[in-house]
Amino acid sequence: MKGHLMVVSLFLLPALTACSPSTQVRPISEVTAGQPPEITNIGPQDATLLFESSIPLACSVVYGETTDYGMIATDTDMAGGAHSNHSPLLSGLEPDTTYHFRVQGAAADGTLYRSEDMTFRTPPRSESAEINYASLEQGAAIVDVSSNFGGAANDENWGANGAIDGNRGSAWSSDGDGDEAFIEIELAQPIQLQAVEVWSRSMADGTARVRSFTLTTDRGEMLGPFELDDPENSQRFEVDAPAERLRFEVAESSGGNVGLVEFAAYGEPLER
Repeated sequence: MKGHLMVVSLFLLPALTACSPSTQVRPISEVTAGQPPEITNIGPQDATLLFESSIPLACSVVYGETTDYGMIATDTDMAGGAHSNHSPLLSGLEPDTTYHFRVQGAAADGTLYRSEDMTFRTPPRSESAEINYASLEQGAAIVDVSSNFGGAANDENWGANGAIDGNRGSAWSSDGDGDEAFIEIELAQPIQLQAVEVWSRSMADGTARVRSFTLTTDRGEMLGPFELDDPENSQRFEVDAPAERLRFEVAESSGGNVGLVEFAAYGEPLER
């Protein structure tokens, strides 16, 4: 696919574009803790920006095909407001495309912080991707869940479908279940399970993280526990078991509204 140029600008508050002439604008480097803002987990259609600020800032991402932008993404932290750990998801991207991005932030004292333009490129779309038999697209379904935040239905915001919809911009959140959180998934068809990928959700205050989990098949075989040490990315675990249903159970968490950004199951089809 022939790549084309698109432009992304990250603002840590949409209203910053309408600031008064007296507003102070300072380099983002003055409030950068550790590494500068970095684009990670880049896929053909989305990417994550990781940025830790030394003071709390409000965060959103404005991006588009030109410097007129046209799209906005924000941190998915339920708490909202200003904080120091930022991980907005840039979704709706095109494969094999170069993007420009710029980081801006608003502090509580009204000072604005802004970076220079930087770039990243999305990879081409893979023609040989593994089939995720735990995805809604393939016909998988949630058959049980410990709870959904706010009593939401599985297909609503924060519902369990958010863990298997293939969209990193959505997530399943339990309603404060902590170590008792679980979901049970009926796979698209029976498979000889070979690997799973799991991405825990997390909040800026450190809660909602799955630290370890187990999987139980419909044949009663328990797999794990598996350790999750990176809440900013999905982690892959090689397994070997026949399964038509999988029950994901939290073994240890940081408490609170524990949940998943994504869950995937890969393997070879089996006869029923």
